[in-house]
Amino acid sequence: MCNSYKIKSLLHGLPLDRAAGKDGIFPEHILYADASVCDYLSSLFNVCLMHGKIPQECMQTMSLYLFAKTRMGT
Repeated sequence: MCNSYKIKSLLHGLPLDRAAGKDGIFPEHILYADASVCDYLSSLFNVCLMHGKIPQECMQTMSLYLFAKTRMGT
């Protein structure tokens, strides 16, 4: 099972230079939020683990592929 202390330690490993998700929440919002957010997240993760399901809303993602310019002939 997951607890709020584990969530807090994992949040400190988040890369902060990422775009917001589909919900508009940036990684910084979660990292610097009140400590009670970790309690809610651990409850959510534990329910997902107990039922073996992830809510469909949590699985909606959007990926953007950005192609870098390459130099030809080098």
